[in-house]
Amino acid sequence: MPEYAGDYIFTSAWSGDDSDPEVVYSSTIWQGLPAVKNHRVFKLDPQSSFYNDPVSLEAQLEFFVTSLTK
Repeated sequence: MPEYAGDYIFTSAWSGDDSDPEVVYSSTIWQGLPAVKNHRVFKLDPQSSFYNDPVSLEAQLEFFVTSLTK
């Protein structure tokens, strides 16, 4: 993961299985990522980011812009 993670990370708890995302989020690998250390991780609402209709995409874009301009 460290080779692929960027300066900013947008993530979402995955659905469709019964995996616990905290297994990843609490791991030492995750905690060691620069984006995590610099508080540049933004968690998407899985329900809001699932759809790709124009209204949902506009809301997602607003979330991205707001997150990056804080």
